Amino acid sequence: MIVKWTKTALKNLGLIADYIAQDKSIRAKTFVQEIRAKANGLADFPDMGRPGRVMGTRELVVHKNYIVVYRGT
Repeated sequence: MIVKWTKTALKNLGLIADYIAQDKSIRAKTFVQEIRAKANGLADFPDMGRPGRVMGTRELVVHKNYIVVYRGT
């Protein structure tokens, strides 16, 4: 599977980084890198996430407060 990020997903990553950077700018960068690395791991293990709440999707918990929603193709 090839991992493709939507414009909305990339925008949301930026918003997450901005929010975290209000308190810890260095952590914001590493946190987003961790999210991207975990999500990019779906290329090799597309069934790693759980079945999604929306039909046809899956969800990968990348942090206790953040979920990556994706579709396998």
